[in-house]
Amino acid sequence: MGRPGSARGTGRGCSTGPQPNDISTAKLWLFDQRRSDGQVVDSRAPEYQRLYATLRQLREERDLTQTQLGERLGLTQRKVSLFESGDRRIDVIELTRYARALGVGLTDILDRAGIDYP
Repeated sequence: MGRPGSARGTGRGCSTGPQPNDISTAKLWLFDQRRSDGQVVDSRAPEYQRLYATLRQLREERDLTQTQLGERLGLTQRKVSLFESGDRRIDVIELTRYARALGVGLTDILDRAGIDYP
């Protein structure tokens, strides 16, 4: 038997992996951003999910891999994957670059994702 608290010990302090409600502060930060007016923007909201799905569909329609799109954007494949999965929120500058790399207009992306804009 190992030391108490070690992985081979009595079980106290053993890591059993993340618990259902165990979300790190950093992970919450990726999803929820507080605006200057105090409202929280949740990147898991339906609008964001539609946007991420649209970006993935546009890439796939152009027969581009995440790596190829990443090269056009100057990003790694991992970062493209994080955008498309919604694990990293995309900002307006990144979205503009995405549109350019995919050969579409920014409004085309928003229209296709069903996102209202002024």
